[in-house]
Amino acid sequence: MGRAPFLLPLIGLIFGILISEYLPDFPLWGLALLVLAGVALMFVRRPVIGLLMMFMAVGWGVTELHKPLPLAVTGDGRYSASVLHSWETDGNALMGIVKVDSVNRSSVAPFTITVQMIGHRNVIMPGERIAFRAKIMPPKENPQLPDIPFGNSLDRRFGVVGFAMVLPDSLIYCVDGCGFSAMMYRLNRQMISRLSEADLDDRAFSLLAAMLLGDKSMLPPDEVNAYSASGLSHLLALSGTHVAVIVSLIALALFPLTIARHNQVRFLLSVVLLWFYAFLTGMSPSVVRAAVMASVYLFGRIIERPSVPINSLCFAAWVILMVNPMELFMPGFQMSFAAVAGIIVFYPLLNQIDRRKHPRLYFLWSYPAVSIAAMMLTGLVATWYFHTFPLYFLPANLLAVPVMPLILGLGVLLLMAPSFHPAAWAVNGLCGFLSAVARWISEMPQAVFADVYLPLWFTVLLPILLLLAGIALGKKNYAAAIASVMLILTAFGAERILRPQFPPEESFELDDALVVRRGDSLMVFTELKNETDRREAAVYFTRRLRHYCARRGLPPPEIFERVD
Repeated sequence: MGRAPFLLPLIGLIFGILISEYLPDFPLWGLALLVLAGVALMFVRRPVIGLLMMFMAVGWGVTELHKPLPLAVTGDGRYSASVLHSWETDGNALMGIVKVDSVNRSSVAPFTITVQMIGHRNVIMPGERIAFRAKIMPPKENPQLPDIPFGNSLDRRFGVVGFAMVLPDSLIYCVDGCGFSAMMYRLNRQMISRLSEADLDDRAFSLLAAMLLGDKSMLPPDEVNAYSASGLSHLLALSGTHVAVIVSLIALALFPLTIARHNQVRFLLSVVLLWFYAFLTGMSPSVVRAAVMASVYLFGRIIERPSVPINSLCFAAWVILMVNPMELFMPGFQMSFAAVAGIIVFYPLLNQIDRRKHPRLYFLWSYPAVSIAAMMLTGLVATWYFHTFPLYFLPANLLAVPVMPLILGLGVLLLMAPSFHPAAWAVNGLCGFLSAVARWISEMPQAVFADVYLPLWFTVLLPILLLLAGIALGKKNYAAAIASVMLILTAFGAERILRPQFPPEESFELDDALVVRRGDSLMVFTELKNETDRREAAVYFTRRLRHYCARRGLPPPEIFERVD
């Protein structure tokens, strides 16, 4: 614990969040008991257990404070709200998450709802304020497929407690909001508009907007799928790699302060500019994690004390979870921290080349070693959520990752000088190269190991055992490493033995349809008016039931007319 004092508070905080989330009836006296037991253990020289219990109480308390209150207002009315998030749907609609603070022109305690904006005229963006007439209802119940966990992570993150459908003529007004967050959203859109003035083709513009400013709304679905299948989806989501490039660009811009020997001022300005970039791009968990870790490192340089990466990582997670405990259940949070934890633990084991004796060989092996170390844990998390694993992630990253800093650097240059055509042409070529690599890798035979369904206990246990094995090897504790490996093999064996056995027949309601499985046949009974409805229903339910069918080895469902 000496090198990572924030590890224990983080573990306690996570346990407290899990208690609050999965034991909703945990009594208040239980919280008091945890605190008293923790204090008592501190006095009997059991500080580790005592602190753990006290931070469990902190985690429980923080999570309870962040839980949204039940929906207090329902029915028709005029509502005023600030837009927190928005996204397009497959149909002629736009979805948004908004925080309502006014009902029928009277202020109320803020609450968050999901709105469905019908029609092309109803376009809302984060940072705007809207007023609308609608009927607020309790949130839609998401139909849960058997043995397949389903949950809306955005609803969980924002604390959504209601739903409203806004018809084309029901949007009263939509204006720019006030406050720092709204200002950052507007500045982000202004920068995207400034990039559009450059001589960029559509592909380069959408990629640069995603990689530099965090706006992935303009990426074509086939482009996103190609990056995902090739193991390059992390390039499209702002992460530590992007932040590292931004920090390097900031250091380059502040280089005159280094010459003037004002290093402390340079470090402090770097922290300020780094957090400005984090707010500008929407404060995603991966960017916040990287910003916290970079800030800890830079403050260490200011006070001339080195930082410990694993402690900085724990501190970053602790800060994010204290602000919003629900981030613990978000895929982005989990994959970001899993990637960095994998790099911290496994990279030194994978790259043991003497840097002084063989600097070129060390540098050449660094890229593959970092990619493998990050994928050691991230691959498991991604497989749990997306049920796929890109087999050729290593060659794809070796070709694509070195190009990304060049694109970001040229993108910053284009923000300052959109009319600088050589930079735009270079970005067009580099983005074309990235897309060509993604398509080439994704179209290779067996590029994706698909339909992988891991149980939750295995997905949680295996990364922990891998980390323990890596830490033991790093400390040359071979007995603990061998024990961890044996436990890993035991977990694999248990996963094979404990695979679920499905009943011979199943039936359940799904989206106003009745789904019936008998053996290897799957039938969907729904309302049909004509042959067009049948074709649309076949496409919809084939996509909706894809994972259900894959787990059971079923063909696509047959569509029949439902007769009540």
